Amino acid sequence: MFNERKVAQMAAFLLSKQDGRMPHLKLMKLLYLAERESLNHDAIPMSGDRLVSMEHGPVLSHTLNHMDGDIESSPDGWGEYISSKENYELSLKKAVTRRELEELSDADIAILDRLWGKFGHMSKWQIRDWTHK
Repeated sequence: MFNERKVAQMAAFLLSKQDGRMPHLKLMKLLYLAERESLNHDAIPMSGDRLVSMEHGPVLSHTLNHMDGDIESSPDGWGEYISSKENYELSLKKAVTRRELEELSDADIAILDRLWGKFGHMSKWQIRDWTHK
């Protein structure tokens, strides 16, 4: 089952790694890779979102709707952490600490950290191309 608050905290964690701002395509690919890694490693989804294939490759369906502003955020969900998309970028509304990210387990943080170490340096197009392969 999709957990909007957890996805928002996953996004907040990743955005904090890049000075609080990131192209939405790059953020989506990182979130997709986190979901895939969690499924491959633990056979448990991290976000509970539905994986779908789009023009620029695989995405998390409900998360994309939140990124695009197509659905309303719950009071303690996406909109609590992430600002509306502007110029194809998303940004943190406020700085976050590890303690504030209570939806994320230590295993979730480890996956996100590993992915950031592997893909964080890539541009949105490089990571998109990588997920197409």
